[in-house]
Amino acid sequence: MVENKQRTKKIFGELCEKIEKNRWTNTKDENELLITFSVTKKDDPMSFRIKVDEETQLVKLVSYIKINVPEHKREDMALAVCAVNNKIVDGNFDFNVDIGSLIFRLTNSIISLNSASDVLDYLMECSTLIVDKYDTLLRAIADGIMTVDEFCTIVLKNASKDQK
Repeated sequence: MVENKQRTKKIFGELCEKIEKNRWTNTKDENELLITFSVTKKDDPMSFRIKVDEETQLVKLVSYIKINVPEHKREDMALAVCAVNNKIVDGNFDFNVDIGSLIFRLTNSIISLNSASDVLDYLMECSTLIVDKYDTLLRAIADGIMTVDEFCTIVLKNASKDQK
């Protein structure tokens, strides 16, 4: 278990270095091996949290999605999130029906990882691509602009294109 502790601290340190090198605004908790940071993509800031978990030997990324889902649209959003998650290969959206909040979650094993640089690149690229792909559609559900049926039709059509 000493090896796990050393690995997680090494990976956490490398992640922090890369995040700071990218000049992303961040706050870190070295005791919890947790770093929160913001990245601006397409003039829209995105907030992230990365935790390096010693017990599971995983790097866990959470992307906070700025969509406030009104109570009367939460059932629709839950259905939409289920439809999207069925099509995503890596990672998933989590929707909290009680408070109407949405996140994207992605994990990566560090068991045989030599460097954290590549894993951060993968986590960031994957999460931003997926969030960018579905953010506008999910927002349309929350805003009542699109029905769940319309949403599912678009998601299924996009999934068919992705598989070709």
